[in-house]
Amino acid sequence: FGAGASAYIVSKEESEGEGVIKCFVSGQPDVGDKDWPEGFLTLKYKEGLKIRPSKNPLAGKFETYKAVQNFLEMQGKEIMKFAPRAMMRAVHAVLDGTGYSLKDVKGIIPHGANGRIIKNAEKDARKKGFGGEVYTNLEKYGNISTASVGVADAEARERGIIKPGDLCIGVAFGANLTEGAMLYRA
Repeated sequence: FGAGASAYIVSKEESEGEGVIKCFVSGQPDVGDKDWPEGFLTLKYKEGLKIRPSKNPLAGKFETYKAVQNFLEMQGKEIMKFAPRAMMRAVHAVLDGTGYSLKDVKGIIPHGANGRIIKNAEKDARKKGFGGEVYTNLEKYGNISTASVGVADAEARERGIIKPGDLCIGVAFGANLTEGAMLYRA
């Protein structure tokens, strides 16, 4: 994981334009299966190595020591199945009832978790009529978690990939098998 932060400033203005049109958030219980009864994405309390500043000037700046702590464990195969489907469910749900379709959308800004997940979701969107740009900066920053959509949106605007008036979707999935999307006019 990388580090990043993003925020959208939203205000009501007396001008033409839609701004934020619709938001969607959903999820499903991460109940796992017989091999992963605590869920496909869970914390496990176990022994591992931690790093601390060294008190010994001959040992270098940092030293490692054993400690019992929480580690994130993921059943990657199941998450890889879940994530592209979740992203597309969120995209379709945020469009539902708006009068817009994927053909109207000029930009999709996905959560930058994994390149394969994004490619699989993009392939599905293109099959369903999406002809716009999918913009991610995963290769530049890595997974910057919840900040990835906002940071990529800002970069896409700076580069002219997203232009004022474009219909866009920011879409993400997360821990505990959640998904969300925002349909907005740039």
